[in-house]
Amino acid sequence: MMNTRVEDFLPALRASLEKLKRLGFAEETAELERIVNSAWSSSSEMLGEIGLGLLRLESRIGSQWPDTIREEFAKYMREVRKVWPTISLR
Repeated sequence: MMNTRVEDFLPALRASLEKLKRLGFAEETAELERIVNSAWSSSSEMLGEIGLGLLRLESRIGSQWPDTIREEFAKYMREVRKVWPTISLR
């Protein structure tokens, strides 16, 4: 069994979602916010769902990403990819 250390990025992700909401992306962030605040049976399942949620959020926001926040989300995706290496932002 592989033992991969993933940083606890959930508090930072929640803060980033709040920033996006303040910038007018409340509707776009709702699904990922629900995912982040859900209970999961395993951390692997949670990370996979967060990764998919990040991809859907990227699709919804498109080219409107503020650069600094875009980099924050790229960091979260790097953590997800430690467990789910085939998931990645564009």
